[in-house]
Amino acid sequence: MIGADAVHAFYSIDLAFGLVSASVALFIAGYALRGYLLIRNRTGLFFSSAFMLVTAGLLSRVLFDYLVKFELTYNPRFIALHGMTSLQGLALFLSIFLVTSGYTFLIALFFKIQSKRVITLLIAMVALLTISTSNAYLTAHIIPAVLLFFILTHSAENFIKKRNRNTFLVLASFVILLVSEISFLFILESISFYFVGSTLRVMAYLLLLANTLLVLKK
Repeated sequence: MIGADAVHAFYSIDLAFGLVSASVALFIAGYALRGYLLIRNRTGLFFSSAFMLVTAGLLSRVLFDYLVKFELTYNPRFIALHGMTSLQGLALFLSIFLVTSGYTFLIALFFKIQSKRVITLLIAMVALLTISTSNAYLTAHIIPAVLLFFILTHSAENFIKKRNRNTFLVLASFVILLVSEISFLFILESISFYFVGSTLRVMAYLLLLANTLLVLKK
């Protein structure tokens, strides 16, 4: 059985990874928004919106980790006996919804979905899946993995057509992101997979940030 100190350390490390990921995602959103304001293109708007949602989702996960850490510090018996509080549950499910909604925006961008009704329908489906799940952890990583797979197929096709540095960075970032989500699913095999996934996610976001900066320099 995992001790309280180990669980406390886990949430502390997860909180730190979450803050780093959220910071990088926020930079991506900010620079993409800057690009949109310069040239007013749909790509910049959707990319910025997607990573604003991802940032908000990651910050919600940070809030969840903080709330659990606080409870473990001051009232460890409560979690052991009653599980998550309502506020912790809200923060966790909000995190899942916002991150998956962000990736849904990327799906709309890359597959050129113009209809607002279709985009709204996709986000509504994500919300229903999030609310109806019996295992929040699996939902938090399986849905993004499925969405990232389709994003990856588009990125691969785009790289094959253009074969330049920007398309390679985008492809590499989404390969790493998909691998990170798959890594999270192996947490029952070893807790190390969780931290591998967290590290890979930061790396993927850094590659996307580098690509965004290179696009702005053109």
